[in-house]
Amino acid sequence: MKIGTNVTIKLNLIPNQIYGGAIFVPEMEEFCGRSAVITEILFPVVNEGESKFSYGLGIDMNKEFEFTSEMLDVLELNRVA
Repeated sequence: MKIGTNVTIKLNLIPNQIYGGAIFVPEMEEFCGRSAVITEILFPVVNEGESKFSYGLGIDMNKEFEFTSEMLDVLELNRVA
């Protein structure tokens, strides 16, 4: 994933669980199922020996949370046929 990628926050995320090295806090639950755009790559997260990335998402004007690729689904419109 890269900046500008359109994503959806997965519906089956469980509050207070760790996904890809970041915790999914209860306040993030309201965004499940919503679309967003990756606006910034915050920093690499190392998880079980793999390099993963956390993403800053432009979800609304007032809140930004840290999401990882395990919390997101890429929307089809990003994929080239």
